[in-house]
Parts: sequence; structure tokens; C-alpha cells
Amino acid sequence: MEEQKYKLVYNQIDFIIIAPKFRISFSYTDEKALSFVREYILRLLILCPCRPEEIAKYFAFTQYETENALNDLANKKWIKYLSDGNIGLTTAGRKLFKHNTLAPKLIDLRTKEINLYMELINENFIDKKHLSNNENAISLNISSEIFAFRSKYAERNFQQQFNELKDQGKLILYSDYGHLYKIDGVEVFNNKYFRFTQFFSLDKDTGNQLGRNDIHTLNHSEKIVHQVTNILEKYKHEYKNNVQDIISSMEKLNDIETLKIITPKFNFFMLEKINQKSPQDTYFVGQTYHQDDIQKLLKNSMDELKKNISQSPKILYWMGVENIYWGAQEKFSEQINLFYNNAFCNQNKKEYHLYNFRLYLPIKNSKYKNTKKNLLPSDKKQFKNNFYAFKGGFLNNNTEIIVFENQFAVVCYHAYLDSYDVPLPVGFITTRIEKVNHIFQLVQDYLKEPVVDKEESSPIKDFGKIFSNN
Repeated sequence: MEEQKYKLVYNQIDFIIIAPKFRISFSYTDEKALSFVREYILRLLILCPCRPEEIAKYFAFTQYETENALNDLANKKWIKYLSDGNIGLTTAGRKLFKHNTLAPKLIDLRTKEINLYMELINENFIDKKHLSNNENAISLNISSEIFAFRSKYAERNFQQQFNELKDQGKLILYSDYGHLYKIDGVEVFNNKYFRFTQFFSLDKDTGNQLGRNDIHTLNHSEKIVHQVTNILEKYKHEYKNNVQDIISSMEKLNDIETLKIITPKFNFFMLEKINQKSPQDTYFVGQTYHQDDIQKLLKNSMDELKKNISQSPKILYWMGVENIYWGAQEKFSEQINLFYNNAFCNQNKKEYHLYNFRLYLPIKNSKYKNTKKNLLPSDKKQFKNNFYAFKGGFLNNNTEIIVFENQFAVVCYHAYLDSYDVPLPVGFITTRIEKVNHIFQLVQDYLKEPVVDKEESSPIKDFGKIFSNN
């Protein structure tokens, strides 16, 4: 708890790994203990043959009890009467001691079929609750050889992890004494994805980045961690320090406060200080889709709009940014749903349109509209009218904007700082109408600009709906 006090999560990023479904058919031996009396008679006879009266005396049995126990063992062909009057073990009786010489066990051969999902990097079998679709996440690469021979890898790992799967409760057998006998077959079905979140944190006192969290849901994660590290290193080289560009964006937004939070490095105490003196502006760290205040402001805005229910719908713009980490989190879809689901309301059995929600995704030009579809929810029929594309370059490609006409605005700068592995999202939420209107106008002016300056025939930077031709 003391460590949490000084830790601030500044970004959360989801990664996914292909995790096919395997149906594994197998046989296993099931050990079953015998009743107490029968077990100890057999234990005595494995030492040496005995007469019935010696057995009765040894166990203090009555004649009836002795005859009953011996007849039961004889019927199962585990003991036999010898020519000298003694009782000894048959070959079948001696086999009961095959796996454990101290105690006889009855061995049954059983068959079973089980469905398991296995991620294909560290080859862990995955619980269903950690499976997901492939949306809003960064995908880790699988080698073509591993994917081609995934059934063989699943078979090998099932053999190696048989007891581990039992202990974890992922494999339920007839009894706790089951041992794998052989695998009868492995079938491959549809691909799911194992999803895990990497949290990127700062020390509040120093502003220094802290180590990444372990992947607690996995037993083995060395290869996965290595691949994540490679991805972070790759994009750290691609995304250069952009503080000067952010300063330029701040000037256009008339923002004089946020820069104090991130220069010369992140300053948590400055963040708190600025928030204390700005009642209408809330400064934050982290992706916009992790800010609970947005949900509260949206509700307040809806309550206000419902008072003038017959007025024309307002516009809610969400201008995305061009970096691999933006939108790579399940919360992104939740934010989309929040804006989509609240655009209409019902009063007196009539539906009213409160606002038009438009999520704009930055692309190079209108020919590349399809490149951003992996960010969108899979049910595009429901959302297809809400997703737009625009010419990248808005506010130097570093500033994300959510602005609800005449209601509130959210500004989030995605700062690439040398000492952090991933961008530091930092910005503010405002309800100051003059500030909201300025940001709203800035967005509209950019979308109406021609792609090529001073060319009357040039298309504007608003490329329109992504799904308009589908």
C-alpha cells in the first residue's frame, strides 16, 4: 500500500496474442483406493501367503468377517487358495502394487475430451476470462512455423503441463489420482486472443518512470515480455521528443498551464497546485478514455439539453491522434459506446436527438480510410455513421480533442519525453464556455481547410464517413 501511495499510472496499453481453441482427446489412468480391510489383507499377503485363521487372528476378525473379505477378493481374482491351505496373491493381485509398492491401487483407463485455449508465444493455457477479440490492442507477432504446427505445440504442452492443469482446476478428472496415459487427438478451432494490460507508472516524487508490472495471469512470460520490450524500443526511436511542437499547440489553444506539469520533467505537485486554483478546469494525466470526469460532464450536458429538447442537435467531436498506443485499450470502446448511446433520449414516448457524435481518425489522405478500421467496434452497422476520417496534421499530430458544442472540452497532449517508454498523455477538461467555443471553432476551421492551400478545387481535410461506401 505504501508503494501505491507514490505511484501514478500515466498510460495503460493492451497487448494481444493469438490463442487458438484446441480440442484435446486423451486417455488417462485413474487410481482408486480399496476399502481399508481389503487393502490391509492384500498388504499382508504381498509379504507372504497366510492361512485364513492366521488372517483372522492378525486382524481380530470373526470367522464371518474373514470369509466375507476373502470371498470378495477371490471373486475379483486378486487372491487364490494354494494347495498347502495358504492364501496368496494372483498375478492380477500383484499388479495392484505396480505403481506403489506400499499400497494396492485399482487402475482404470478412462477417456476424456477437453477444450483449451493456448497463447502461441510462451504457450500458456489461458482461462476463458482472459480471452478477447483483436480490437483496440497491439498484436504481438507469432512465427509462421509455430502457427503452422500449433497442434503439435499444444499436444506437447498438454503432456508437460498435465498435472499443473489439474492443480489449477483447468482440468477436472474423475478423481484426483489421474495420470495421463496417451493423447488420442488434437483438433484446432477458431482463434481467440489473450489480452493483457501493461501499466506504465511514474514516481510522484521524482517523476521517474517505474518498472512495468508482471503478467500475473501467466505462469511463463519471458518471451512475451521480451517482445513487448522490443515494440516499446522500436516506437521510442520513431517518436522523437515533441515538447516544442506541443508548446506550439498550447499557444493555439491559449493554454498556459499544462506545460508547467511536464517541463523540465513531469511534476505531480504542480499538477495538484494548478488543479486547486482552477475550479472550472481539471488537469489530468492518462488517456482520455480513463477520465471519469468526462462521463459526469456528459450526463450534466444531457440534463441541460433535455430542458430545451426541441432545439437542433449539437455536435460532439472527438479528434484522434496518430500514434500506435492511442486507442489500444478496452476502455477506448467503452468511451465510444458512452458517446454513442447518449446521443438520443426519450421523452413522452418520443425520441429526441441531443447531439451528433463524430469520432475523427487521422489518416494520410482519403485513399487510406480503411487503414484505421481496426480501432472501431466490430459491429460497424451500429456505429458506421459516427466514424470519420480527416487529414492528419491537426495541432502537429500531438493533441487529441474532445469538444461538445457549448458544453465542455477535453484537450490531451501526447508528450514524447526522452525518459519514458510510451507517450505521456496530459491535458485538461474545461467547462469555460469561451474556452470551449474557441476549441470548437479551432476544430471546425481545420476540418474545413483545403488539403492543398490556395487550390479552389482541393478537397477539404474532412474526408467524411469511413463507412460511407460500404
